[in-house]
Amino acid sequence: MNDDDLRAAFARPELERIDIERLRRDIDAEVIRRRKRRSTMLTSGLAGLIALVIGVPTAVWLGVGLERNIGPTSQRVADGVTPARPLNLLLLGIDSYESGRSDTIMIVHVPASGTRVDLISIERDVVTDVPGHGSEKINSAYQYGGVDLATKTVENLTGVPLDGAVVVRLAAVEKITDSVGGVRICLEHQVTSIHTGRVYPTGCQTIDGAAAADLLRQRRDQPLGAYDRDRNAQRFLAALAAKVTTLNLITDFEKINKLTRIDGLTVNLVGVTLPQLYLRLKDSKAKDIVGIGAPEFQTVIKDGQPSEGLPKDSAQLFADIRADTVDAFVTTHPSWVTVIRV
Repeated sequence: MNDDDLRAAFARPELERIDIERLRRDIDAEVIRRRKRRSTMLTSGLAGLIALVIGVPTAVWLGVGLERNIGPTSQRVADGVTPARPLNLLLLGIDSYESGRSDTIMIVHVPASGTRVDLISIERDVVTDVPGHGSEKINSAYQYGGVDLATKTVENLTGVPLDGAVVVRLAAVEKITDSVGGVRICLEHQVTSIHTGRVYPTGCQTIDGAAAADLLRQRRDQPLGAYDRDRNAQRFLAALAAKVTTLNLITDFEKINKLTRIDGLTVNLVGVTLPQLYLRLKDSKAKDIVGIGAPEFQTVIKDGQPSEGLPKDSAQLFADIRADTVDAFVTTHPSWVTVIRV
């Protein structure tokens, strides 16, 4: 029974013949359905935001708001039981202006200890087996089969089981950045945009949403091309994390409301629930984010032509992700670590 049915029923003169108990059940069912729909939308938006600024105390603020505002059909934060294992999420950045391929591919590794968050970049042009499509650049997996195929491709390449995926489009990056009042990012190399001509100098600077979206597209003038763009994406996430921690989101429900209604941000958690993710991240801070990316290119031959392969020591990195010993890899491979200042 929908709204029109209810209005029509009350408008009829034979109201006394209506089955009141049935009407009450129908009304209750409609209330539950609408509450569930609102709760699902809110939870999805918050999950995406938490995953985007992974490892931030924002998870605490949004977790409190989540527990207070979600309906009874959703699992409460306090009921979550965190798995006694590391958590791994796939983060995909999509350039909406181009082909729909994933320009940014990261594994977000949250150790079982919850003491740090590792952002591990996989360069978009690495050639690997894309199930059903043969040997292709890894960024084509999303174009061919969306988040499911991208997840399967990364799992096959790395051997790392993924607990979910977050897809972020540049339009969402722009809106989120503006919603928090801009972010302060610190760059190791000057970046000149081939799209707008804007120059982002070496050092720290505050950028708004349009600048953030512009900066995250740039690779042409960087010493290591897309490798350096990936490192700047890691720096941006850390900068966003640091900015959000300065906001009093626990009382600013208007800002929370805006953030959770941003288009272009989707999340699919399959191996972990939002409350479990919250509990694992609640003690993390922006300074606990560690960016990891290859320091060099590796050339392979594909169809008689040179192509990009996984850099040396990638197998060891993937093994350390699986073993939850990424800290050991960082210690022995300092050139892989992104300089992040927050």
